[in-house]
Amino acid sequence: MIKIISLNIEIGRHFNKHRDFFKSEKADIVCFQEILKGDIEKYKKLLDLKYSCFAPMSQNVINNKTQMHGISILSKYKITSLEIYDVFSLQKEKNCDKLITSKYLLKKHYHMIFLSLIVGNKTYNIATTHAPVTCRGDYITDFQRTFFKNLKSILKNKKSFILTGDFNSGRNYELFDDLSILYTDNIPKKYNTSIDNKIHRKGYNNIQFVVDGFFTTKDIVVKKIKYQNGVSDHYAVVAEVE
Repeated sequence: MIKIISLNIEIGRHFNKHRDFFKSEKADIVCFQEILKGDIEKYKKLLDLKYSCFAPMSQNVINNKTQMHGISILSKYKITSLEIYDVFSLQKEKNCDKLITSKYLLKKHYHMIFLSLIVGNKTYNIATTHAPVTCRGDYITDFQRTFFKNLKSILKNKKSFILTGDFNSGRNYELFDDLSILYTDNIPKKYNTSIDNKIHRKGYNNIQFVVDGFFTTKDIVVKKIKYQNGVSDHYAVVAEVE
């Protein structure tokens, strides 16, 4: 059994809100969206997780300093294989670090991390991503459609995996539901949103979209899963997988 948390941490704005949450949950693997590259070591120490990987998304000026943010997976267990995909080009990135100082990242870029690790005698394949956003979760753009089409193309030859992330498309709309046809949507139906409207900058609109997902192939058994509020502008996904 392994415990996995997935959370969009909004580039470090809510550290004081989720610090105690992470300490109490003691996850084996954490999938981050919108994490600052410079914060990874801080979170590894907080979570007591030894291994990590990172894929950049874009640059932000924070406290008058240009910083890179993107997606990351932190793990208690050694990463035995790692693939980072450029979703729009369908290509594997051989060296994401080369992008850090590149003009290539003056615009947003979209990656998926796909890694493997061994726990006991069992191999787990875990992926995370951060999809393009729209102003409304019920309004789908062709840009988003291309992202999801390419994401499915990358995953179609993967036999067994867990896919987490901020999909920026609400459940019961075409793109989230397209994934639900192919894979198991493990988020309980009782949840109507994964946006924490008490924290989100547009929470006054009472946003009601489940956009933070935890998909699995049919062979994987999720024993427990929940959303946790009060930790960021999105809810955290907390899951225990057999």
